[in-house]
Amino acid sequence: MKRPVKALSILLCLMAAPALAQVSNKGGPMGFGADHQQDNAKDHTHLLEGHVEMQQDNARLRCDQIKFFSAAPNGNEQSSGWGAIIRFEADGNIYYVVDDETVKADHAVYTKDNDTIIFTGEVIISQGQNVEVGNKLIYNKATGLMTMDANPINNAAQGRVKGVVYPDKKTDNSPAKPVATTPPKP
Repeated sequence: MKRPVKALSILLCLMAAPALAQVSNKGGPMGFGADHQQDNAKDHTHLLEGHVEMQQDNARLRCDQIKFFSAAPNGNEQSSGWGAIIRFEADGNIYYVVDDETVKADHAVYTKDNDTIIFTGEVIISQGQNVEVGNKLIYNKATGLMTMDANPINNAAQGRVKGVVYPDKKTDNSPAKPVATTPPKP
């Protein structure tokens, strides 16, 4: 009897996968893995725990635990099952990568209504050699706007957003200089 329940749980998660398009702006199918999965059809939640990994197109999310909150199917709170994912909360060792940008944090919350992920704790964002550190990063996926804040209580950031930025190497836009040539000997 346990096998059909597990198969049903996996099937329901796979059916919900298109709604998990929040990990990547590009959408598409999503792969995921974890040590443990728990679904609750009555409160419309999915829980993945232990070495959680999710990948969708150009985005990857790793964490210790993530809980998805779904809308009730067809807007009926009395029905069991899942609708679209409306929020997720990730905890522990957050590692979020999109293209060449990486965010590390302790906690992350995504809200579909404003298409925003809020990272908190010791937050480190990097792009190539560029690094910024703070306590709270707000990333609006729709607009691409990122805002970093620092909390004076956290000793790591000492109340200030800190970073190191390496400017692009200067390119010389002047016209090419003629190459000196020596005339051939007669």
